[in-house]
Amino acid sequence: VHHLAAIIGVLAIASIVRWTRFRPLVLKAVPGPLVAIVGVTALAGLLQLPIQYVTLPDNLFSGLNTPRFGDGSLFATPAFWGAVIGFALIASAETLLCATAVDRMHKGERTDYDKELFAQGIANTCCGLVGALPITGVIVRSSANVEAGAKTRFSAIFHGVWLLLLVGFVPVVLSWVPTSALAAILVYTGYKLVNPQAMRNLWKAGRPEFAIYLVTVMAIVTTDLLTGVLIGFGLALARLLYTFLHLEVLKRESVDGQVLDIALKGAATFVQLPRVAEELERIPEDVEVRFHLGALAYADHAILELVGDWQQRREGEVHIAWDELKSRKGLVTPDLPGFVSTASAGIASLENKQSPKLA
Repeated sequence: VHHLAAIIGVLAIASIVRWTRFRPLVLKAVPGPLVAIVGVTALAGLLQLPIQYVTLPDNLFSGLNTPRFGDGSLFATPAFWGAVIGFALIASAETLLCATAVDRMHKGERTDYDKELFAQGIANTCCGLVGALPITGVIVRSSANVEAGAKTRFSAIFHGVWLLLLVGFVPVVLSWVPTSALAAILVYTGYKLVNPQAMRNLWKAGRPEFAIYLVTVMAIVTTDLLTGVLIGFGLALARLLYTFLHLEVLKRESVDGQVLDIALKGAATFVQLPRVAEELERIPEDVEVRFHLGALAYADHAILELVGDWQQRREGEVHIAWDELKSRKGLVTPDLPGFVSTASAGIASLENKQSPKLA
């Protein structure tokens, strides 16, 4: 009878929306989700609807799975360490992203990321000792606290306290709550977290980042949270690797063909040595060359020595703007004699789309 459960869920969402917009001022402190849960729970109980309700074990301690002496052999299995590292990375990333999102939702105290991860590590160690699920920050509960007017971290602590009291002392109350009503709260909270303006800003910031965002969302919806986040994490690493290894060699020849401006833009790593060497060897000897290095985000010493050696072997006039690198941390001018250092006119002129000879 899924239609009955769906009706309860829709009524819960409608109750939250109506209470949020039209609640009396004297009841401003009462959150809409609480009103919705109480209302639909009472309705489902009165009508005795044959739907799923929250179920709890008779003995909470029966769920404990404390490690045994023989479990030490797991430390020698790759699957064990794969699970440990996977959970650690995903839980840490989710917690940090959640904390960043929550900081943007309020103007109170900012998150101490080191303390957050340290506390999570201790908590997950304790969870492992009793066989509990891993702990991580969750945006749904955090945003619910902020929306309810929470000001301090005690809101998160009391969240756990209320759960402990309900589960430990009055579990019968939880058994009256329809699961579809809880699902409705998650749906409503997730809808509130959707930010179309942030999506538009991401689109403007860069198409690759927006594509990674879409693929991650689709992967989470079609698979599960862990798989989706892993896919998004992998795509982000691939994008970072591409950016780090990508190098553009921009050229612009003067009208008379006697001067050639060359600019290296991006990351000049040792992987790009063959390509840069090939580009340099193509330059005619009778052309004056002006090298611009100000657009480099990173440069290996091997690349810089390659350019310097090429200048030493070349008979034509070469001007290399080494002074553009002197103020850049990590970019060191090679100690080779005879370098001619000149001021650069800037990379902007090389990217002028009006120049037909820009390669």
